[in-house]
Amino acid sequence: MIQLLLVLLVITVAGWFMFRTPENGNKKPASGITETLVRERELQRNEKTMLDASIDSAASANERILKTAVLMFYASNGRYPQTLDDLIPGGFVSSIPFVEGYDVNYNPATGVVKYQKR
Repeated sequence: MIQLLLVLLVITVAGWFMFRTPENGNKKPASGITETLVRERELQRNEKTMLDASIDSAASANERILKTAVLMFYASNGRYPQTLDDLIPGGFVSSIPFVEGYDVNYNPATGVVKYQKR
């Protein structure tokens, strides 16, 4: 709690120096503060977008890994695995990759693996 108060104090003092004019020491009009808040929100949105893109990329990569493992299982056994867990004992994968916010759908009749957003 003390650390948070110190951070807020530092931000307030830094803001006072950034938004004051040299002539009279007054702060700039509220529009400067508003622009800063708008930029801050835009940065937060960009960070969320980047995180979402990373998660999507991980799901796509894991989907390709499982598809390859299913095909390797098929080549070795002449059939598709009944469940994705059947890939583990044969050493095709060490575990079934999990991605937060995604479900793994598998069709044992066709061997199709698909990660889908919840």
